[in-house]
Amino acid sequence: MNQWCFSRQALELHSPSRSYDLSEQRVTVVLTYCSYLRQLGSKLRLHHLTIVKATMFCHRFFARQSFAKNDWYTVATACIFLAGKVEDSQRRLKDVVNVAFGNEIQHHIVNQMVRSTINPLDMRERDEFCREKGRVFKDQKRKLIIAAKRLVLKTMQFDLDVQLPYKTLIAALRRLSEEKITGLGSLRLQM
Repeated sequence: MNQWCFSRQALELHSPSRSYDLSEQRVTVVLTYCSYLRQLGSKLRLHHLTIVKATMFCHRFFARQSFAKNDWYTVATACIFLAGKVEDSQRRLKDVVNVAFGNEIQHHIVNQMVRSTINPLDMRERDEFCREKGRVFKDQKRKLIIAAKRLVLKTMQFDLDVQLPYKTLIAALRRLSEEKITGLGSLRLQM
């Protein structure tokens, strides 16, 4: 049996989040990270199958890890970065960080500027300050995503083979439509 096929009962009874009494919040978190992955994937202009694969990676990760111990936002971002590599639609880590954490980076820089002693009217000093703080913050986020990617890989036991149902469904629909066409042709011949 596939190690990634779980019954509803098994998920509910053995969920890592259950010990933290988060089983009721699980649906909300899953819907939230799925929506986030669609938005992030769209902003990064990733193919739909890459986004679906990232979603499957997140599902696999949180089937074995707790929501309480792991930030879903960071894990989902790492999963989309990893799925891009697997699907040969890789985006640079720098781009993923900029898109995923862009607003957070801006808020961080503004907060740092308010607390600092720089002159906001001196454009050169302000720009240099923003570049330096932004670089440091982005570097922290890059390291965080790399660490999360490693954790995702270890949790999934490096099993990156996700069998998506699309190919099987398309093949079945083609066979069905061919059977209908063939069936209609034989009906016409009999009349």
